[in-house]
Amino acid sequence: MNRNATQADSQYVSKVKKLIELVDPVDTAKPSVVTYARHFYAVTADLKKRIQSLAQEVKVVSETRANIAVLEDLKKQHKAAVQQLEKEQADRQRLIITIVSQVIALSEGETYYETQTASSRFLGTLLLLTRGKDGNYARYHQRLKPLYKAVLALRLSDKVLADSSVKHSYLSKYAGVLERFTDEVKMREWANFIATPVIAAAVFQDIGLYHEEAVRILYGEDGEDDPFRELDESFRKQLLKINYQQTLTFIRDGVSFIGCEQNKGPHGFLMELMQDTFTGKSGIGDILKIIIVTKR
Repeated sequence: MNRNATQADSQYVSKVKKLIELVDPVDTAKPSVVTYARHFYAVTADLKKRIQSLAQEVKVVSETRANIAVLEDLKKQHKAAVQQLEKEQADRQRLIITIVSQVIALSEGETYYETQTASSRFLGTLLLLTRGKDGNYARYHQRLKPLYKAVLALRLSDKVLADSSVKHSYLSKYAGVLERFTDEVKMREWANFIATPVIAAAVFQDIGLYHEEAVRILYGEDGEDDPFRELDESFRKQLLKINYQQTLTFIRDGVSFIGCEQNKGPHGFLMELMQDTFTGKSGIGDILKIIIVTKR
């Protein structure tokens, strides 16, 4: 292999590694999906309660015409809390949009066949990275799994869109995006209405495991247990329930897409994908149910 090709491969691997860091970084202080999720579960519910409490206090003080200085201070506190909530929401939205864009850039080509090749290269790179460096393979695979599933789910969604026997109101509406390689409008439509919710669903599928209740089950009360150990059936059921509920909460309240109604468009499809992944009622969640073998 010549020097230019080697350098190109090195740059490509570097891009993939940076993308992994945006999802689940080694340094937990870095902005990432996992970092934002932990913060959301730890802080956001209390912040919303504080906003409601301050709003009520502002109302009471205004109606009673009490101390103007107190009223102005309460208004400032309320405004600051609302701005903090909105900023954190916007940060999470920008991050998932960045991840979606990078996944598409690394796995999509200008033709159908180029896309298969690009996707294979992306998946192959992840497989080459699966051995890790520190021997903690289960943890390393956990970090790689969301992106691995994202690209496989994209290619599977193409298959589903091409299968006329599959009846789904949302997917049927966008079946024309298969023509995206010769139509820029279709390409944008595919990216916004299919790729974005599919990639986001793959990335968020197990985000509820970072809720404190799930962490307590996985790591034990003292935080010393192996999170990859086999759990008793009662704990597995409890963990599944927590993951389901808290994943939906994070998607619904933490990263709802700008300009989208909660149960419509790409956000509605994302919620449906997540719900069906856990419940299996309609079968559309099968797009994400991809078996990944994890080696210790």
